[in-house]
Amino acid sequence: QDTDTTVANLDSIARLLRCSGVDIVALQEADGPSFWSGNFNHVDYLANNGAFSQSVQGMHVDGLGLAYGTALMANLALNNPKAITFDPSLSPVPKGFVVSTVKWPGHADIDVDIVSVHLDFASAAVRRQQAAELIETLGRRGHPVIIMGDFNEWYIGARPLRWLARRLGALPALPTFPSHRPLLALDRIWVHPPESVLRLHLHFSRTAAVASDHLPLVADIRI
Repeated sequence: QDTDTTVANLDSIARLLRCSGVDIVALQEADGPSFWSGNFNHVDYLANNGAFSQSVQGMHVDGLGLAYGTALMANLALNNPKAITFDPSLSPVPKGFVVSTVKWPGHADIDVDIVSVHLDFASAAVRRQQAAELIETLGRRGHPVIIMGDFNEWYIGARPLRWLARRLGALPALPTFPSHRPLLALDRIWVHPPESVLRLHLHFSRTAAVASDHLPLVADIRI
């Protein structure tokens, strides 16, 4: 699409983020400079126009004029950021996650790992291996965690979701896809400890329904 259309779409998303009042945002399929979307960094643009002081981006695809992956934006300091691309031999379209640590507001002694993740869309077997890698990595870090992302699981009882529920605790699943008539809970927010979630809800508005093919999922959290 042309650059004017890309900027108009990003401006809609930035307005949505400003109105939402959220402190931390996780993005998937977030473009860096790519020939198909204007050759500029979309995460930097959204952070600047969505009023976020911090951002971290992981380029899970970077080459041949394309750069995109997962990202975090926040108004909290994003410390010790790390970008991990899942084993590229598993899938022809690389996926991965970014993780960063924040000092929880009002509790400077509590470090929380914040994650934006995107799992493979085509293969349940690949998603299982990717979920296992995600769980292993976070387990080594040893912090409370907030995982946000597109898990691409069409079956509510799929093994990756069961593994995450066993590791992090179960949370409600809300349908996010497709945005104009959400039927499938492809996107999740997992929090450990799970009792930290005060409210989980969809940000449903006319803008949200056209800004992306997935609706934004929002959690109010107290740790």
